[in-house]
Amino acid sequence: MHVDVVVIGLGLIGSAALRRLAATDLTAAGIGPGEPSDPATYTGPFASHHDSGRITRRLDARYEWAELADRSIREYPTLEARSGIDFHRPVGMVFVRRDGAGIAHQRSVIERLGLDVTIGPTGELETGYRLPAGHTALVERPPAGHVDPRRMRAAQLAVAIDDGATVIDDWVISVDRVGARFSVATNGGVAVEATRVLLATGPHLHDLVPFVLAARVMPEAVALARVSDDEAERLAGLPSLIYLPDDPAWNDVYVVPPVEYPDGRWYVKIGGSIDGAEPLRSADEIRAWMAGPSADSQLDRLTRMLVELLPDVAFDDVAAKPCLITDTTHDLPYVDEIEDRLFVAVGGCGHAAKSSDAIGALAAGLVRSGTWPDTALRRHDFRAVTGEMASPTQSRHGY
Repeated sequence: MHVDVVVIGLGLIGSAALRRLAATDLTAAGIGPGEPSDPATYTGPFASHHDSGRITRRLDARYEWAELADRSIREYPTLEARSGIDFHRPVGMVFVRRDGAGIAHQRSVIERLGLDVTIGPTGELETGYRLPAGHTALVERPPAGHVDPRRMRAAQLAVAIDDGATVIDDWVISVDRVGARFSVATNGGVAVEATRVLLATGPHLHDLVPFVLAARVMPEAVALARVSDDEAERLAGLPSLIYLPDDPAWNDVYVVPPVEYPDGRWYVKIGGSIDGAEPLRSADEIRAWMAGPSADSQLDRLTRMLVELLPDVAFDDVAAKPCLITDTTHDLPYVDEIEDRLFVAVGGCGHAAKSSDAIGALAAGLVRSGTWPDTALRRHDFRAVTGEMASPTQSRHGY
């Protein structure tokens, strides 16, 4: 197969980039595996988008993330309409913190983007959660809420295919430069030749690049707490939550209200940082985390936190699941040309699902023209950094 551009990795960023490229005059193909049926025996690359609940919001302490989210959220209705696949639940979002610097930066972004956010003490605003006194709640109204990543990816790929893209359900094992083109080989024996390559390989960002990118892949755990259909209906208006506790054992906590998962049952999702976690430094370490039982060690602390936040909810059972976050040095995605006609769009920093459409659009624009396609966002801020990973300059929620 010969195409102008191949997108390697069809998660949320890669599928968004493929959709944008398919709408241009370029011929485009995307390569990425579907969801593994049995992670324990799966031998391909893992991903975090095999999930049904992620928070969406424009409220952020960094303008760049807020701008990316704003662009993406504005595009949700078009993507849902074109694909016929709904994935967005605009139930609102509550951000709870007490650090003055972070709140000040969020206020600045609220003013700059004109966001519909109410700010006040936790004891004075109705949030739906039991929250500690002395904190500030920032309540963002719809279209903030949550999205279903599985369905969002399906929507992106459906439109991309409709616009002429080829989608290959497989994973790439090699990318070789042959003269003026790239030769791409998949695990299943498919060969693709392309003039340009976009690597959107998520936590596997080191597997196919010719040098080391400065990034770290961190293990995280989530808990899915099942609720009855009646309880899910009672909680239908509950907003999403991000909470920064005073406890140093937690960098952050987030809660996604009841979502219907592929098994037809409803789950409340809670996630958060793992105290003392070390980066995963190889594909084997990523596989061991995603396919093994290590996330179970976080079940008790996640469950306790969930019950503290939602003490009146009847949970039927709770199970832990592994997750991955890829941090970059400057806390924004790497969207860059790292070699002649070889591009990357990687490093979600725990923020990318909601903003993936805009990140994919940036990458597609860069791939198509070879020049930075944006005036509001600076290319320098999204540059790829090589070498050993330094500590991120900010926390995931800014300052």
